[in-house]
Amino acid sequence: MKTTSKFFIKTFLILSLSSFVMSSCSDDDSSSIESSVSDEEVQEILKSSLVYEGGIVVDLQTTAESLNNNTAGRSNEQNATMAMDLSAVNCNQTVSNSFENSNTVGSRSWSVQTNWTWTLNCDAQNNSVSFDSEANGSLEFDGPNLSKDMLRTHEFFITGIEPSSTEWVYNANHTRDGFIQSNVGNQNSMNTLLIYGSTDIVVSKSTQQIVSGTFDVDFSATLPNGNIVTRGATVVFNGNQTATITLDNGVSFDVSW
Repeated sequence: MKTTSKFFIKTFLILSLSSFVMSSCSDDDSSSIESSVSDEEVQEILKSSLVYEGGIVVDLQTTAESLNNNTAGRSNEQNATMAMDLSAVNCNQTVSNSFENSNTVGSRSWSVQTNWTWTLNCDAQNNSVSFDSEANGSLEFDGPNLSKDMLRTHEFFITGIEPSSTEWVYNANHTRDGFIQSNVGNQNSMNTLLIYGSTDIVVSKSTQQIVSGTFDVDFSATLPNGNIVTRGATVVFNGNQTATITLDNGVSFDVSW
């Protein structure tokens, strides 16, 4: 009888220990997922912040189109005349504007609101030499891979305004700050902050397309359990409406628009 009791006690202890170990492993696996943001999620977030509606590439091209209405596509004489006209009206002055855009295309829907100011900087002879722009606004976006509710800011310093130049050169800072629900990878809900800093992004006046340049990106996400995940990336514009994004762990991928 004592032998039988000892057998059952040992069996019970072994089963209990096994259950505890399995439960601990399961908890560790769950905790590991909850405390991380997968490469797939980071890739989708960066792609969305660059090329989808309300993205940074869209900001760059919208600004290029606005500038193009004033300078590009005309003869040198017309460019000079237009530059002088701009200098006479707006030189070293600041103007403000705002716009809103909401739409649904396929599986993506969005609502963008932006308030912006810009200043045309001129030299002593009233020749246009650079362009400063600041903007802030909001973005609500819903797509198959993620949804987000973000605040957006950008600061542009643009040279190449003079009529003799065939390209604009942008140095800029952008932020995207807000909530993202991921539908890929670990499918995290997270509060995120993306900070983009650019180095000499060159935009063609004739095509209004990005020719070359780089962005350095700092990414941070706060997860529901309080864990903070930080990542970095570099964006290199290749021309032909493509860019290569390289994450801080060496993983790289291309985006197009």
